Amino acid sequence: MKQVKPILLTIIILLAFCIGAYAANLEIETDEAGNQGKLKTETFTFNEGALPANQEGRIAYSADSLFVSDASVWNSFSGGKTIATKIVAASNSLRTSGGVNPQADYTCGGTADQVEIQQAIDSLGSNGGAVYLLEGTYIISAAIVFNAGDSNKALIGTGAGTVLRLFTGSANINIIYASSADNLLISRLALDGNSQTGIGNSGIKFQYGANDCIINNVYAENFNRYGIHFDQSDNGSITSSTVNLNVVGILIEDGGAGLAVTGNSITNNNVSLNTETGISITRSNGGIVKNTIISGNSVNGNAGYGIRIDSNGSTGDNVPNNMIIGNSLDANLAGIMSNGTYALISNNNIQSSSLGIFIGTGGEYAVVSDNSISSGSDRGITIGGLGSSTISGNVISGSYSNAGIWIGANADNNIINSNRVDNQGVGVAINIVAGAVDNYIAGNFLTGDIKIKDLGTGTKYTGKEKITLEAVTNDTGVIWATNPVSYVRLDQDGNWEIKNGKSTGDILILESITNNALINDTDANLELSASQHKLDVGDTLKLIWNGTDWIELSYSDN
Repeated sequence: MKQVKPILLTIIILLAFCIGAYAANLEIETDEAGNQGKLKTETFTFNEGALPANQEGRIAYSADSLFVSDASVWNSFSGGKTIATKIVAASNSLRTSGGVNPQADYTCGGTADQVEIQQAIDSLGSNGGAVYLLEGTYIISAAIVFNAGDSNKALIGTGAGTVLRLFTGSANINIIYASSADNLLISRLALDGNSQTGIGNSGIKFQYGANDCIINNVYAENFNRYGIHFDQSDNGSITSSTVNLNVVGILIEDGGAGLAVTGNSITNNNVSLNTETGISITRSNGGIVKNTIISGNSVNGNAGYGIRIDSNGSTGDNVPNNMIIGNSLDANLAGIMSNGTYALISNNNIQSSSLGIFIGTGGEYAVVSDNSISSGSDRGITIGGLGSSTISGNVISGSYSNAGIWIGANADNNIINSNRVDNQGVGVAINIVAGAVDNYIAGNFLTGDIKIKDLGTGTKYTGKEKITLEAVTNDTGVIWATNPVSYVRLDQDGNWEIKNGKSTGDILILESITNNALINDTDANLELSASQHKLDVGDTLKLIWNGTDWIELSYSDN
């Protein structure tokens, strides 16, 4: 009832207009007995069924809507035209009849429907605007194109009910293609690759400076190349979309030598069941891809990596500073791979992948933290790159045949700390292979047949399994608790003063690298087995702090 009153009021006003303008054509129908009946005018009619024939200026009321004719199309007063600049109808949209839809500016015929959609986009002009696609299936045999001059335009549908389906047998078509057009919005569309028909087809491709564009609430499925593809496009956003059953789900890559792609985000999407990689950030053409945020996505059942950052054989600084945060990955062949420098991989949940997280060749200065990795089969976390990465606070559980954490040859200077590794198989919790140098292992909780296997060189430990003390050379004659050390090399002759310890249980090992370094029992905080120990080159003295005094544990005159 709330909608009837405004419509009736509009009708009354229009009736008054029609009576004044077309009084000569106004009739009151009467029956054979002379009784007055229906109001009739050539200008205005009520219809309960289909609209009458078009006649310019004619007004009709039908199906709870008010229409005016421009001689070729019935245009709705009460329809949805206020929600878009141009409206396009499919051949099977509601109210499409005889090739015409009274709600639409353009009606497609069911073949090469990109023609009418393109006309609507082109008609918007240089100031931007929106094209709204009504529900229905649109058959696409060539790209819908946004070029220079098409910035600030939007292509919007009704959701899963607006289907843009690739024509059977198509080749090398991007259903939606943009080049040099900024600030585009593609939303609420279902792009259908028609069961991967033809060759080289993709859903959406933004290229060559199509910057600051948004893709949201889009379905891009069944393409034999890419679901969504950014090539030399910056600061774009792909969000809340479903990108399944393609070869590669989402690809962001550089556009060429010396060109940098930066600032794109891929958030809250479902990217699953693609035959290769789910989400790929790739340096393909000699440029740089950086500062990408991949966050909150559900990435499942892809036949390759779920998420991949790939320098493509070049150095990792060509794919730097990319972030993979808070994603859920399940049943991919492998979880996350990064070959880039300064990658942040954090708070992801990875299940049922042979490899959980893989830092590959070129991967340097990565931070891998607070991830949950479970039910894997080969390795939980692999550091196979150049090293200098931090692996911290991860929880790894499962039956890993190789290792929970695997540090490869040439993976040097890594920090592995505060991880929980529960390897339920016959493998190793932490495996450091030959050729790995100067890694630091601290404070991990480890279970497995072998907790740590270390074939590397110079590995340092702080943990229940082993403690490695780093020697500090001192030539001042005084050892201060404010400079916390446990292993001091004395490089000065004469008497040494040892200040109080910081905490009960502190260990202090003194090694002389000179002759005649003197430690005296007469000092108030020392309890030695002799009144004085004279340390020459190679001699050692081991002490422990009991809260009051340094107590001698051992003395070695070497």
